[in-house]
Order: sequence, then structure tokens, then C-alpha cells
Amino acid sequence: MIYPEIPENENERLQEIEKYQILYTEEEENFDNLTKLAASICNTKISLITIVSKDIVWYKSKYGTNLKQAPREYSFCAHAINTPDSPFVVEDASKDERFFDNPYVTDKENGIKFYASIPLITKEKISLGMLCVMDFEPKQLSPLQIEQLKLLAKQVIALINLHKTRRELLDLNESYKKTNLLFNETQKLSKIGAWELDLETGKTYWTNEVYAIHEVDHNFAHNLQNGIEFYHPDDRELITKNVQNTLETNQPSQFDTRFITAKGNSKYVRITVNSHIDKSGSKKLIGCIQDITKEKENLYINKLLKSFFDLSPIGIALNDFETGIFLDVNHKVVEPTGYTKEEFLSLSYFDITPQEYMPEEKQALQDLQTKGSYGPYQKEYIRKDGTRYPVLLNGILVEDIFGKKRIWSIIEDISEKVEKERVLRESKEKFETLVTSITGVVYRYTYNNDWQLTYISPYLEKLCGYKVEEFLNCNGLCFHQAIFHEDSNE
Repeated sequence: MIYPEIPENENERLQEIEKYQILYTEEEENFDNLTKLAASICNTKISLITIVSKDIVWYKSKYGTNLKQAPREYSFCAHAINTPDSPFVVEDASKDERFFDNPYVTDKENGIKFYASIPLITKEKISLGMLCVMDFEPKQLSPLQIEQLKLLAKQVIALINLHKTRRELLDLNESYKKTNLLFNETQKLSKIGAWELDLETGKTYWTNEVYAIHEVDHNFAHNLQNGIEFYHPDDRELITKNVQNTLETNQPSQFDTRFITAKGNSKYVRITVNSHIDKSGSKKLIGCIQDITKEKENLYINKLLKSFFDLSPIGIALNDFETGIFLDVNHKVVEPTGYTKEEFLSLSYFDITPQEYMPEEKQALQDLQTKGSYGPYQKEYIRKDGTRYPVLLNGILVEDIFGKKRIWSIIEDISEKVEKERVLRESKEKFETLVTSITGVVYRYTYNNDWQLTYISPYLEKLCGYKVEEFLNCNGLCFHQAIFHEDSNE
């Protein structure tokens, strides 16, 4: 037995088989009819349509056998594939040196003696396999039978091409469905719908998200006239102006406008408009509509927050958690420092905090890590000229959209408060020095319904034996009754 040779174009041939996607497909009646007809024309027991793959010869259609495939090394078709330009005929395999000891030939009951095939040639001139007939007895085919097999082989390759086209259409349809699904999901996520307006008929085409934005069912009979009615009356002139501009200049337009849905809900939408001429020469407007209500709301909220940030009577600062660098501050933070805002934003809170406050700084950072907030706590900042001023701080730990840790802080300049406390403390000290030098009891109470005592000099204990704590914050009447004789007019 001589084993079949491998064609020079084998890699290209196997790639072509892969492209046709016919290997291991289901049996089909159209192919089976051709194998029956081939066996009838040639008066043979067996007829096959084969695909010669890398290791096996697979039977797309079979007549007269239950086998589904054969090892390529023993297959007649594996030899025939090397003669793609002509029929391959073996009249008596038992006398052919290539096949006489082939196991398919030596089988005593069903040994193949006759084989004839026509190659299945694609338009790229590559042989995929064979239309073949076989018998258990030696045979000869007439020239007419050979020609009829050639015609049948053309029908086989036509069916294979039809199979390929059908597969491509199915794949294309599946790809379209997938693309359409992704397109619809993209529309939902981005809240963008596409539309088309036929300028001659006034008819409109909407994608799914356009219906969703309008809050109407898909059976809504939309057109140019009722489409305009969804837009705020005061904004319709803006729409007309932009559409007219696109029609006159063939340049796209984009604008934002107010919108009222079928359910009465107010929205903001962004419209894009462009002109287009289709294959028939009809001029159309195409474009997109996007629900930007949330975007507008966020812009409004951000504007409010920015106004609060800029106009706040208390300092607000944003710092990087890792470095302490000031990322943003309002004017109330910068105002007492002597720096410009640009200069200040190059500093960290470590640069303007005296060294003796570092233990408190470490504790604040630890509180941010464990509790998510710090403060309130009081410390000092260093001005540009080196002088100091007192501040009161509170803050929280946040993460930006990239997961970086930031610190928002409220920073209050308490210079005036501290100065007032100092003046009050000194006044109190002077007052206490004065009253302790007086031989007698000095007391003070509030002038209201309770006449509550708020101060009693220490001389009370020496004079009367009472402790100050016994009467402090008590009613003034009780105090008088306790220390003054009932006959006293005092």
C-alpha cells in the first residue's frame, strides 16, 4: 500500500475548509439526493460526498454505507485530492499497487474494488473533497457517466457555496442582533437615542431610547408636527434656528433645550442635527437626542456648592491625605495668612503648622483613619511673615473618583474670639484682685425672675462661715435670708 501524499497547498486548503464551516455539520436532504443520483448513474453500491480534513476524510453525505468517516491514510479520496484537475478512477483496487493491501480493499465481505471521484473545486481553485462512487466489484465508467458525475459535482459545490452563504448570513444576523443589543444597552446607559426625519414626507424614525425619553409606547405615531410639541414653547424658536442653519450650511448643529414628556415630566435634552442624502437622493435630517437632566441638576448643585465654598464666612480647605498639600481653599482660609492663593496652594498643612502641634496633627490623622473625621481642635497657623494666629479645625476623610484619600476641613480664624477671651480673662483677674482686697462680701446676681447669684467673693467664708459653693447659682432671696438677720433692713 502506498500512503497518500500531502498536497503542496495543504495549509491553504485546510484554511479554505475552515472558512466554509461545513465540517461535521448535520446531514442535509439536498446533499443526500445527489449521492443517491450519483450511485444510480454509475450503478454502484456506494456514493459519498467527502471533505478531506487534516487527519480524516469526513462524509458530508453517504449512500450505501453506515460509516461517517475514514482515516485519511487509508482513504481513496486522500489520493484523489492530489489530482484536482481531473477525475480519479481506480477500476480494480485489488490490482493497484497503491491499494491492493488497503484494509478497505482486503475486507473479504465488503472489500472495495472500484472507485471513481470528481474533485469539489471552489472558486478559489482549491479542492475541498470529492464526489465519489464505489463498488465491491471491478468496474469501468463510460465517458457519459464521467460527464454526468462532473455535473453532479458542480451541483455539490453549489450546495456547499449555498451552505457557506447561509452560514455567513446567519453569522451576520447574529452579529447584527448582538450589535443591536449592545447599541440599545449603550443608548440606555448614556440616555442617547437616534432619530431621522424625512424632509419630503415629514415622517420620523426613532430608536428605542427616543421613545423612552419621550415616555411614550412604541406604537406612538410620531411625526414632525407632534415631535415639536414635546419641546418647551419658549425654546422652539431655538430648534427652528439650528435646523435651518444645518439645512443652509450642511453643517451639524448642537444645542440644549427644555423638554416636556408625554407624562408631563420636565427634562433637559441635548439635540444634535445633521443633514444626509440617502441612496434615492432624498434629503433627510438625522441626529441624536440625549437626556441631560441629571447633568444639568449636577451643574446646578455644583454651582450652589461653589457659591457656598466661595462665599462662606468660614474657611474651607481640601488637602491630600498622603502629602498634606492644599488642593483647594476658599478666600477665608487664605485671607489671614498673607499669602496669595497661588502661593498657598503650593504649601501643605505641615508647612504652616508650628512644630509643637505635631502630636495633635498625628492624632488628627489617626482619627481620620479610624473614625473618618477629626476635631474640633485648636492650634496655630504660621503667616507668611512668620507671625502666628489661632485656628479651630474640624474635618472629614473622603475619597475622590479615583479612590485617592482627601481631607475636607472647616478652618475658622478665631483670633478675635481668643483676643476677647484674653481681655475678659484679664478683666476677671483684675476684678477678683479688687474684691479680695475689700473687707466685706461682694456678690453679683442676674437681674431676672430668679435673681440667680453668679459671683460671691471668698470673704464670705471668713465673715459668715459659709462656703461660696453653697450659694453660687442659687436664688438671691435664699442668700439674703441665710446671712442677714431677719430684723435687718439690708
